[in-house]
Amino acid sequence: MQSATSSVPSAASSAKRLFVVQENLVLLGGAGLFSAALASPVPLLLGAAGELLWLSLGSLSPAVRHWVERREAQQRRPPAPATPPETNEPSSQRVLAPEYAGRVLTLDRALTTLRTFGGARPEPPFELAMSRLRTIRPLYVGFCDTHQRIGRFLAGTREAQLVAEAERLRVQFAGEKDLGTRLTLKQAIGAAQRRVTHRREMVELQRSIGVKLDSVERGLAYLVSQGPALGSNPRLPDEVEALLVELGPALDVDVEGSRESVPAPASV
Repeated sequence: MQSATSSVPSAASSAKRLFVVQENLVLLGGAGLFSAALASPVPLLLGAAGELLWLSLGSLSPAVRHWVERREAQQRRPPAPATPPETNEPSSQRVLAPEYAGRVLTLDRALTTLRTFGGARPEPPFELAMSRLRTIRPLYVGFCDTHQRIGRFLAGTREAQLVAEAERLRVQFAGEKDLGTRLTLKQAIGAAQRRVTHRREMVELQRSIGVKLDSVERGLAYLVSQGPALGSNPRLPDEVEALLVELGPALDVDVEGSRESVPAPASV
């Protein structure tokens, strides 16, 4: 008696779950639409009969119930996190400040405009030049990223402070008598001097990269200014090569590589 009463809610629950199966609702709705289109109740009656057969037999079939349970378990499973699209650019190059992002956008627009100058049937020199131009963008984005990272590094370090620290250590070294402490101070002075030198090198490198970026932008602007006539310019590949030479190869700069801590002087 107890097993019979417990099976009733189970069958009712199974029938409800079978009814809301997406395919079942689609077929049932299709039967209603088909019946309305034919102005005949026959498709709707056939759909209702099939629905009753599906609910009654499906509720009693363990295989159907297991199928519904697996389907519901898959629907409850949280979706896998979206995989970011693959790119050949390092991850650090994908996060540029608005200033640099705007420059890259201007570059993309210039490249898109230049490609339109070739027309429906671009000449071989134009196709060659465009294939070489495609290599400019990743180099340009890489230089923007390096220029940005150097700027952030320089903003966090002041040369006057580094020089003052090195001078303070020299003064302390001159007055120190303990050999062990003098050795520690000598190492600290060397590290401080390396930091000063490294910062100065980053200043010069940032200036050099800025010149490269400006040169590429001016060169592309000049090509765009030639308009559709550029499509038949036989010197275009040479001009593109000149741009690539000005830009130079990609740089792998350890911007903060010299930021090592100065050993604390031993107490006298």
